[in-house]
Amino acid sequence: MWPNGAPGANLNGGEEIVRIYEPTGDHLAELYLKLKKLNIPVELHIYANAGHGFGIRKGDTGPSSRWPEVLVAWLHDIK
Repeated sequence: MWPNGAPGANLNGGEEIVRIYEPTGDHLAELYLKLKKLNIPVELHIYANAGHGFGIRKGDTGPSSRWPEVLVAWLHDIK
C-alpha cells in the first residue's frame, strides 16, 4: 500500500519549458515539497537545455535523454 493511498510522483521538466510556464519555477518545487510533506514518494528533475518532448526525440543526447531510465530506476526504488 502506498503512503496516504498515493502511488507517488516523478516530476520531470525541461528548464526552458519550466521558465516559460512558471517563470520562478516555484510551482513545481511547491508541488514537490507538498508531496514530500505528505510522505508520498516523489522525485523532481529539471533538465537544463531541454524543451518540450525532451528525451524522446531521435538524436537527443545529454542527461535529459536518459529521463526514461531514471524513471524506471526510481520506480524500482519505491517498490
